[in-house]
Amino acid sequence: TVLDQPVKYPKKKPAQVSSSIVQLEPGQETGWRKYNAPTYAYVLEGTISVEYDAGVTKEYPAGTALMEAEGVWQNGTNKGDQPVRMLLVNMGAKGVKNTVERAP
Repeated sequence: TVLDQPVKYPKKKPAQVSSSIVQLEPGQETGWRKYNAPTYAYVLEGTISVEYDAGVTKEYPAGTALMEAEGVWQNGTNKGDQPVRMLLVNMGAKGVKNTVERAP
């Protein structure tokens, strides 16, 4: 992953792969969340800044492909002046949430 973790695929439930396009307008944030399953991301447009609870902040410009950190709280922010669009591919398991949002 982006934090040098080994990728571990869920083994106890049937596999379920899903995808989505996420768009963040300038100044918009994802909110603190963590991924419970391997998640591939590809930045289609703009640059996203991601702060990880592990004390690391990384910038991902358009054209960047990455495996998201697993089990680590993170918050993505569009600090630019154009929308950020990303393709997310979740490689999870049936009945298991791919993403968990941090309670306020």
